[in-house]
Amino acid sequence: MFRKLGRSEVNKAESMWNITIKAPRLFKIALGCFVLSIVWYAPAWMILRHAFIKPMAIESREGLTSSLLMDPPTWSVNGSAAYRLPILGWHSLRLSFATAALAIPLATFIALILCRCQWRFRPVFRLFWTSAIFLPLPVMAAAWLGAFGNLGRMQAFGMSDRPLISGWSAAALIHALSAIPLVVWVISGVMNQVDDSLESLARVDHPLPLAICHSTLKWCIPAAWSALLVVFILTAGDMTVTDLVQERTFAEEAYLQAQMGDGLTAAARTALAPTFLMTGLMITWASYHARRAEKRGSIPDRLTLNRLWIKGWQTRIAAMLITAIAFIGWGVPVMALAWRAGRSGGDATLNIRPEWSLIALGHNLRNAWPDLADSLPSTLMVASTIAITSTFLAWILAELSAISSLFKWAALTGAAIGLAVPGPVAGLAVQWLWMPYEAIYDSSAVIIAAQLFRLMPVTLILLWPSIFYRSRPIQDLVDMDGLSARVLFWRLQWPTKGPVAIAAMGVTFGLSVGELPATNLVVPPGVEMLSVRLWGLMHTGVESHLAAVVLLCMLAFCMMITFARIVRHFLGIP
Repeated sequence: MFRKLGRSEVNKAESMWNITIKAPRLFKIALGCFVLSIVWYAPAWMILRHAFIKPMAIESREGLTSSLLMDPPTWSVNGSAAYRLPILGWHSLRLSFATAALAIPLATFIALILCRCQWRFRPVFRLFWTSAIFLPLPVMAAAWLGAFGNLGRMQAFGMSDRPLISGWSAAALIHALSAIPLVVWVISGVMNQVDDSLESLARVDHPLPLAICHSTLKWCIPAAWSALLVVFILTAGDMTVTDLVQERTFAEEAYLQAQMGDGLTAAARTALAPTFLMTGLMITWASYHARRAEKRGSIPDRLTLNRLWIKGWQTRIAAMLITAIAFIGWGVPVMALAWRAGRSGGDATLNIRPEWSLIALGHNLRNAWPDLADSLPSTLMVASTIAITSTFLAWILAELSAISSLFKWAALTGAAIGLAVPGPVAGLAVQWLWMPYEAIYDSSAVIIAAQLFRLMPVTLILLWPSIFYRSRPIQDLVDMDGLSARVLFWRLQWPTKGPVAIAAMGVTFGLSVGELPATNLVVPPGVEMLSVRLWGLMHTGVESHLAAVVLLCMLAFCMMITFARIVRHFLGIP
């Protein structure tokens, strides 16, 4: 019944098996190398080229001294370009440290309340803080600065004729409030994966609140450090708020240099110092985190089922605190926006102030709808493309990094460069890279390329723990059992990695909607983006019209989030 296979037949079967296993892997490696080259390393080369090689070539043609930095002035001369670097560095560090110091402790406290305090309205506040991820930074800046800041709309509710928040402290507050929802999401996900036995053992020696601090919060320390690093770097590379409050950071200086005629050359040379510093910092952190994770082992495969809930008076106090934080952070600006959007009438010559009315509010909201209708479709199209593409590519990069150590460090270095480069410089680099190709340069594709350079590192960071530390055991099963690619994906990869991928996709979508530093410089004529439209209204718009547009943006995003949750419920997506 059975015959013995000959040597030639055995070799043929082994070769077919090797082709079946290695072909998808070779395709992924080729795709990964292409992604690394196009998304990160080609724009990085463009920055270095304009910062070093191009100025040297110009000097050589003109017969000048061919120094590396075109004879830079000494650091000690007041008013020189080099003398400004320490000042810009101090302003950037001050803003980023203040943002992280505000965002990380508050977000950890909120995550602890949402994950370990059992109270009636906990699901409502979980939905609220998750939904707040999708409100872009320009909306948050318009809400707070329009209500209490120095944009000419500062006397919220008639309390004061002077700005209540201004300068770098206002920028730190707005950046922190915008970053808190994302940090809450990250730390909550880690808290939900803490092993039950850790909390049970800590409960033997400590009362319940201290037991959770000694077990759950201790387990969240690496995630908190990771979130701190991301918040620190994203704040340092953004000029959305610093340009409004006139805080001169490296990102703001690069943005101004780009507007002054020198283009990418001046902006790139301004951003070189923080880019090298932050890239080295992130690579060092990644190396330390990799060694720590290998010692600890793989992350848990299940969520906590038998949680230790905090109840009683501690829960009531925590519920009141988180309610107060939500009201101050989001409720007060929304009320101020509604107050601003509903004002009409008045006469400055007669010293008659405008009056608030529902009729005026409805009229301003109707007038604000065209701004939203013109910019929201293209914004949603670009954000959806960015979310799907970056998640797919980050998944492949994380899987390849688990196979090859060389590819791992190449991907981490590329992601570090994408995060470290200030937003305006990233936008200019992508613009100059694709300028010879009109099909990309004159379409939404250049916006997608710029946002991939900026946002795909965040997606990779979110997906890395779930994919990198689980790919090796899954690959061992594939090598032993000979599973096909389709069976491998649906039976092993999707149940363990799919929920994290969907969550990372949602976070990237929210960040893409509000991405301004790179988008503002690369957006081609005829393409309307919501962040750019809000940016223009912040500088030239009427206060009541801007407030109405921001209110409509918030309402639109709330409706989209509600629709997404309904779809998630019917599809059974965890």
